[in-house]
Amino acid sequence: MSLVPRLRFKEFRDAWVEKKLGDVGDIITGSTPNTSNGQFYGGHYMFVSPTDIQQNRYIRKTTKTLTKLGLDEGRVVEKNSVCFVCIGSTIGKVGQLNDIAITNQQINTIKTNKDNSDDFIFSLLESKRDSIKNQANTHAIPIINKSLFSNILFYFPFLSEQQKIASFLTAIDKKIEGLQKKESLLKKYKQCVLQKIFNQEIRFKQDDGSEFPAWVEKKLGDIALFSKGKGISKSDIVENGLIECIRYGELYTNYNEVILNIISKTNIDKNDLILSKYGDIIIPASGETAMDISKASCILRNDVALSGDINIIRTQEEGIFLSYYLTHIKKKEIAKLAQGSTVIHLYNSSLAVLKLNLPPLAEQQKIANFLTALDQKISLTTTQLEKTKQYKTALLQQLFI
Repeated sequence: MSLVPRLRFKEFRDAWVEKKLGDVGDIITGSTPNTSNGQFYGGHYMFVSPTDIQQNRYIRKTTKTLTKLGLDEGRVVEKNSVCFVCIGSTIGKVGQLNDIAITNQQINTIKTNKDNSDDFIFSLLESKRDSIKNQANTHAIPIINKSLFSNILFYFPFLSEQQKIASFLTAIDKKIEGLQKKESLLKKYKQCVLQKIFNQEIRFKQDDGSEFPAWVEKKLGDIALFSKGKGISKSDIVENGLIECIRYGELYTNYNEVILNIISKTNIDKNDLILSKYGDIIIPASGETAMDISKASCILRNDVALSGDINIIRTQEEGIFLSYYLTHIKKKEIAKLAQGSTVIHLYNSSLAVLKLNLPPLAEQQKIANFLTALDQKISLTTTQLEKTKQYKTALLQQLFI
């Protein structure tokens, strides 16, 4: 039987042909060198397990490594071979080797013959991972053994078309990898610069180039007024509500240090709500763990309804500055102020005694602007990454049969 994909490069006309996976390359099931032999481990060769197959296409490093002795104990697989997890809860993870390696027994690896492309096989298995996973034997531990894996049927074009598809998708994967690296570096830079700013290793200057005065220690209660939100249940959230609102659980899942856009709405009477003022800092008042609730957000909107179990901090200081400060520098101290066992509570009275080192307001604003701009770069990169992944997913659905 032969078919063609929905999306195709125009120079190709031949029908795709159905073949078994084992017909297009050698399939190797991994094995683990004796873990009690120290001479086998700690070298320069990769030993691949499912945990080493992450979001990136290419497997460049592994948690455990092997010496040449360890490598020779296993079944060596070549560079560019495609690894597919075939045992356990992570069946379907797929990656491509950046160098020679061996794998553990949870992984089947395929190295294509001269008439087929490794890069094409990677994208094919990536596009079909869910359907392959569904073929796992229903034992206590799901498994796709070598025989079953080898006999799975797929449609294949001739090598030239495989290479064209592979080249196109590989370029997208490299773009994804580049964006992932950029996002990771920006996040690491953010953490580093946060520490340096709040440790005063980095100081900003006044507009005329002069130094700002020294930072001053104050208690949070000396610079802020405290209040709490008022109950908005999940059932009160409506898609076309008239009033924007924030529920405390959303502070964990949807919001970061600065809140500009509100995701929820309600139709509760305004008179029965507690509404925000621009620059308010909000912190969860309860949660499952102390670290979970030790997170501050500055809301840059007026008249947003704030639900119960939200602590509201209103101050004349720069709210964005304080939000970053509380979330990243004072997180552990805030966690120690939380009370309870099954459900953890954080009270405004406890927050009031928290000691802070504060620069002048003008320097707070410069710090806030700098960190906000950095987060916007991170957000832009994340958005580009997600759009590229979505584009790739759409292509995978159309480029393969």
